Amino acid sequence: MANGGSSDAGLTAGGSANGGSHAGTSGALNGGASSGTPGSAGSAVAHGGGGATSGVSGADGNDGKAGDEGAPLAGAGGSTPGEAPVDLAGPVVRAAFYEACGLRTDGSVVCWGDGETQPVLDVPPGHRFVDVSQAGNHSCGLTSAGKILCWGNDQLLQDDQPDGEFAGVSAGEVMTCGLRAAGSIDCWGNSSFGDVDLTEGNSDFVLVRGGAYHVCGLRSDQTLACWGAGREGATGFADHGQSIVPPGEYLDVATGTANTCALRLDGTLVCFGDEQQGINSPPGGTFTQVSVGSNHACALALDGTVRCWGQGGPDDAENGLTFEHSGQSIPPPDAFVQIDAGAYFNCGITFDLRAVCWGRNDGGQATVPDGFP
Repeated sequence: MANGGSSDAGLTAGGSANGGSHAGTSGALNGGASSGTPGSAGSAVAHGGGGATSGVSGADGNDGKAGDEGAPLAGAGGSTPGEAPVDLAGPVVRAAFYEACGLRTDGSVVCWGDGETQPVLDVPPGHRFVDVSQAGNHSCGLTSAGKILCWGNDQLLQDDQPDGEFAGVSAGEVMTCGLRAAGSIDCWGNSSFGDVDLTEGNSDFVLVRGGAYHVCGLRSDQTLACWGAGREGATGFADHGQSIVPPGEYLDVATGTANTCALRLDGTLVCFGDEQQGINSPPGGTFTQVSVGSNHACALALDGTVRCWGQGGPDDAENGLTFEHSGQSIPPPDAFVQIDAGAYFNCGITFDLRAVCWGRNDGGQATVPDGFP
């Protein structure tokens, strides 16, 4: 199963970026103030290459797992040549499948969840990360030098990152994509669903999101392109129309397992893909972020409240919570500045800079460790 977004994770090359997205966060060029685009609150970081990203690095610097108090953290005082210091405007948290990761303002990171035996939490030490994206059992991070490093499950070669400098990274379930500073997108991993192949128009992108089996990219003219599973005419088991984009102009996009949600210029939402999860019926109103998980989605309203829909809502709770209905669509009443949807849980950063997670917690993925952020 895929995480949200844009999870994971997401990317920017000088504009907005996901978790959903994975899911939705955004950055600002050269560490400048973000412009109110989706996810901008509390998540801009400087990137030495001129682009900007936000996101989470994947672990603490000793062994990549939460709980090693006092251990040097990856991204904090790393010694890798060419990696500039990281200066974040605010902490960020990412939700994946059985794990979540958080990025502190000093660039240090911590991960938690069911990762004791999973290399997905074993972040390479000694690096300063400015963006991290997770999906399934692999993670990728963008260093302050613009390099992508991937770790975890590499059965589909999704961790075999290419050389060169990037402005962002987004991990999907069976692939990983990177955004070049010049605006092109490179993807690698399993090409069975066409995820890796953008055959035409590979230019002018400012954001990329990897879903489970599809990819979406936002161009500088605010048009949206998606490819992979769910494209026009595709009829396989993973095809649900999640790559058939409604016409219009957009500010942000989030990809999940079989659905896509996008934020229009006026802050309203449009979702498309699998009809069975209820994700294609987003709430009305004006939003600043959106993130898509496996069977639900969440969006951040202008006043900081979170709205979630799909599976795992109040009706499911009345009927008894199950594996796929874990209360992930019942957000807490807190006001948030950033959110990210995982498989069956979500995490976010509140106005008072606390990390809060809710939903499925069988692996400890919704239990934020003491000391973060």
